[in-house]
Amino acid sequence: MASMQVDSRPATGSQASALVPVPTHNPISRDASEKYFKALRVREYRDRVNVISSIAWNFLGNRIACASAERSIRIWNPERTEARFSTELKGYHEKPVECIVWDPTHAHILASCSTDGTVRLWNVWTKQCLSTIRTGTENLGLSYSPNGKFLAVVGASGRLFIIETATNAVVNKYESPATITRAMWSNSGEVLVLTLTTGYIDVLDWPSLSPVCLLQAHRAAILCAEFDPRGRYLAVGSNDSLVSLWDIQEWICVRTYSRVSQPPCAISWSFDGAFLALCYERDDPVDILHIETGDFVAQAPRQFPYHATDVKWHPLKYWLAYAGDPNGLKILGSTDEKR
Repeated sequence: MASMQVDSRPATGSQASALVPVPTHNPISRDASEKYFKALRVREYRDRVNVISSIAWNFLGNRIACASAERSIRIWNPERTEARFSTELKGYHEKPVECIVWDPTHAHILASCSTDGTVRLWNVWTKQCLSTIRTGTENLGLSYSPNGKFLAVVGASGRLFIIETATNAVVNKYESPATITRAMWSNSGEVLVLTLTTGYIDVLDWPSLSPVCLLQAHRAAILCAEFDPRGRYLAVGSNDSLVSLWDIQEWICVRTYSRVSQPPCAISWSFDGAFLALCYERDDPVDILHIETGDFVAQAPRQFPYHATDVKWHPLKYWLAYAGDPNGLKILGSTDEKR
């Protein structure tokens, strides 16, 4: 496998970072995948906080953030497992942090939301809270637009708020007849997709928020969803214990996957779109699914029968971060940078 290269050319437009990562890994074949993932080891990143609600890599892949039920956020260097090499952001949210996301154009800017009714923007370098935006409701989810100019905030009771990051103000609102579980932009930024507790997918035009289509994807609540990095598919996990794969050009379901009777509570695509990681509500291991064949090729081990709260692939290589065990964050990955 080739090592990651970094393009050091100055960024243009809305990209303020001078480092633009360029992944050069070749996809692992189905035949080689089982042996490859079996050879990886798990590293633990232990903290005094045991309950992690959300994890997120920045786009460079050199930092991973963990939000906790203890109202704090810890930023880890994935190369260092000791807490003394990490950074803690705390003292602002008054209730548990529900979700964190990194700015896709600035590797040091992080957004967080909480049931305390606030969304906060952070400068991780300085450990400062840059801005506090109040929505007036419990905030349960966050997503950046691809250009980093907007944040979609999932509120309680089917409410959605659009925040403009240049002004740190709510510039648009949307109300759904059903509870929204996830909001995310397509890779192109042309549509904003909402997943609902009714099992439907609501596809909205951006920026008008006018309806494009309403799809009955599942017969139970949708719990998780994510666009693949190549912009071909939307993977959707439901309370009916199924994962569906949607072609976003035609908005048709092309395949469904299922291995266990437990609902997937979080899903994540590998950087090349070849694999999907699934974590479940109870004590099943984290599954790694090969998308094209539909084969479950590997599992990330879990030492305790504990709720797996989140799972995220590294943006540039085959490292898989997941949370849920009492010992905190785990990363399944190689210590060999050339892999």
